[in-house]
Amino acid sequence: MDNQTFSVRNSLKARLITAFFIILSLNACAPATTTRPTERPPTVALKIDEITINHFPSMMSFSLTTTPGGKVYAALGGHAGILVVSSTDGGKRFGEPVSASGDAPVHVLPVERPALASFGEETVAVAWLEQAKDFSGASVWLAISTNGGKTFGSAMEVTAEQGREVVMIQILLDESGNPMLAWLNDGTLRFTRSNDSGKTFNEVQVIGPGACECCQPGLAMKDGKVHIAYRGLEKQIDGNDIRDILLSTSSDGGQTFNPFTRVNDEHWILNACPIAGPSMAMFEDDMYVAWMDGRHAEPNQPYNGSVWFSISQDGGKTFSSNMQINPNPGVHQTVPSLAVDANGHIHLAWENHSADGQTIQYSISEDGGATFSEPRELTSGFPRMPLLLTLPSGEIL
Repeated sequence: MDNQTFSVRNSLKARLITAFFIILSLNACAPATTTRPTERPPTVALKIDEITINHFPSMMSFSLTTTPGGKVYAALGGHAGILVVSSTDGGKRFGEPVSASGDAPVHVLPVERPALASFGEETVAVAWLEQAKDFSGASVWLAISTNGGKTFGSAMEVTAEQGREVVMIQILLDESGNPMLAWLNDGTLRFTRSNDSGKTFNEVQVIGPGACECCQPGLAMKDGKVHIAYRGLEKQIDGNDIRDILLSTSSDGGQTFNPFTRVNDEHWILNACPIAGPSMAMFEDDMYVAWMDGRHAEPNQPYNGSVWFSISQDGGKTFSSNMQINPNPGVHQTVPSLAVDANGHIHLAWENHSADGQTIQYSISEDGGATFSEPRELTSGFPRMPLLLTLPSGEIL
């Protein structure tokens, strides 16, 4: 693969928006062990390449998704709109950008990803929020392309809500291509779905007792069950909020949701916005969740977190003991991204903040999450919001 760069023309945004293409040479991997030695060689041969997308210098954040055939879609979000580009060669080259939002107003925060999902090879959907000028509420918008991102249909206003903080929208297309949407509104998690390819939507539901107002939720679906992983917000009488990772599951395709399951096995006490939602992936019968919390720090310390990992093998009813991935507590680790390849290898990347600067760290598990390799640095400088995506070819984007 030729050296490539995923950045933007604007130098400030180039420091903020970076993605990495990682080629895994799994045949050369060392065998997984049941212990974590202090000096362990890398389990995979990593080659880090970058690709430049210069179409949208005002980009504030991005998302990636892939199709069963390996086509890659990227959504580039900013206040000027949301553009979608696609690649048919595993991310080596991207085509010309297409506006998904059209003339509809768009409000994308630098700390949230554009909501992007695909179905089959040719259907790709984007959702976003439009804030009221006085920040008294927001509208939820959706646009769908059925021709591989060449054009998008007219943007549809799904719902309009009152609230000072309507943010962090996510989208999932179900097993028939119907869109499901989740977002946050003033400390509550909201959800709605369509049963007719986005023509109409069900009444908006409030999921769970409370949700952290600044942490983007995660959506996943398998065998008709819809799972939403999110950071809860449990207000306490003494003012010390609990911000654990929770999971809500629907067994009827998103019509109703069961009471939440707690993923954390220790509370995190924080009266602030950590701006770090969970990452979720599924492989066969296992569900994997990765997140950041600062349970080992003093209460109400938002910038002393570690990356944690847990597994559910019963559809999200229970979760395993939490595993700390990073070996250096006391250095802030945050915003993990989780992906699983076709061989069941679990890949994790996250931000590492220290007095020496900011880096992206990477670790892999080759034994179903029982152990992880020692973290290794992928890049330094001012990178943020890493995102991993597995391709049918076996490559990790």
